[in-house]
Amino acid sequence: MPELRGRFVEAQPLEPADERIVAVRDSAIAGFLDLIGSHVSNLFVDPQHQGQGIGTALMAEAARRVVGDLTLSVFTLNPDARRLYERLGFRIEGVKTAPFAGSSAEVWIMRKPRPGKWPSGDTPEG
Repeated sequence: MPELRGRFVEAQPLEPADERIVAVRDSAIAGFLDLIGSHVSNLFVDPQHQGQGIGTALMAEAARRVVGDLTLSVFTLNPDARRLYERLGFRIEGVKTAPFAGSSAEVWIMRKPRPGKWPSGDTPEG
């Protein structure tokens, strides 16, 4: 998301997390996922390692650690991330404007209920 790249600065680090799950590949950090309760507050995979299943593995580990539904927000400027989350069983619950780096950005609010909890008997597979 080049449009947002300049908004991530060292002077304003990411928010604190209850848990940070780190993916390491060849002795280097390839990505990380932050959890605040059952909410994925950040998921980042180094561009050199994207498309290698790291994001999927991080999300699987988060789901393993969380009790109840897993939630997240994703920038509407990032449809690739939305597709990943939908492939992993997340559904959009709504859209909102969220504060971000001293400004605001539009995000999709997404949820992945635990098995058997989809409304109307629906399932993540459709």
